[in-house]
Amino acid sequence: MKVQRITDDLRNRIVAGEFPPGGILPTRRILLEHYDVSVAAFQKTINTLIAEGFLESKNSTGVFVRSDPPHLYRLGLALPIYSPAEIQADSLWSALILSVDKFQFEGQPVTLVPYYVNTPNNQGKGVATLQKDAAKKRLCGAMFFAHNSTVVLPEGFPRISFDYDPEKTPEDHIRMATDYVQQFSLAMEEILVRGARKVAVIFQETQKSPALLRFREIAEASGCAVPIEWMLPLNISLVDNIAQQWLIAGLFSDNRKEKPDGIIVMNDNLLPTVNNQLLALGMIPGETIQVVSHCNRPSLQRILGGVSYIGYHAEEILTSSMTCIRNYRPGPQPITLISAQKI
Repeated sequence: MKVQRITDDLRNRIVAGEFPPGGILPTRRILLEHYDVSVAAFQKTINTLIAEGFLESKNSTGVFVRSDPPHLYRLGLALPIYSPAEIQADSLWSALILSVDKFQFEGQPVTLVPYYVNTPNNQGKGVATLQKDAAKKRLCGAMFFAHNSTVVLPEGFPRISFDYDPEKTPEDHIRMATDYVQQFSLAMEEILVRGARKVAVIFQETQKSPALLRFREIAEASGCAVPIEWMLPLNISLVDNIAQQWLIAGLFSDNRKEKPDGIIVMNDNLLPTVNNQLLALGMIPGETIQVVSHCNRPSLQRILGGVSYIGYHAEEILTSSMTCIRNYRPGPQPITLISAQKI
């Protein structure tokens, strides 16, 4: 179809920089002559590119390329879930969504577009829409949250893999992860400042072995008692599971000679389970037990009194993501680690 061909060509010229952000398009007469098309057909192209966010009309002044076109400032989030209702299942996803209203990069607002890609054989609507948007250059890149995603995207399209184990992520992906070892080191420093000397560690069951071994080394170097049996892996999708509650309660069993006086929670999706179980045992964070927890900010979770937080700001993650996308060139990519901080 001629209109589609013209739309694709004009979009490609914008993406290539022939018509830069904020710049005015050539006059309608020049473009009509160039494309040899009717006024009505050409207007369909303009309307499509306005709807996609590439162009804006300024009345009698002319048609301009937007200062924040999607190929530069529209980032896809490929979420391994089925629907928007599940975004709250992970505090990082909700933090990214919550922060975008105020987030700017290079002085321009960035739009986040969620795609729900947890579908069998990558055949779902979310996958198809992501693939189409990437092919039509309606995204500057896409951020995945599992390195083993097999969604096929155009060659050279910037793809961020945000994962627990970036070493196993394909080298041509933009490899990014939060620095869990540095996060644990900060948490250990904080729990010691709060006076705890016998510490349990609650972490997500998918935490990789190399990081866990480093946790042990840091704990031993601190002089703090962190027995192996006090390091508990929990599943964030089973936060209300009675067996997981029993594991936490078991730390404080009357049969134990030694009991923790502090707990480090390495994933804040597990914090409600830990906090509820402590309260059920009559223990008050900040008073009868010290608690240091991971967090992502901004957050939909209630800030718990008596808990110290070590974690990550979504804005920093987005800034690092956009910077990596700007610097992206096809080929092996370095690993970018996001550092935790006291919140």
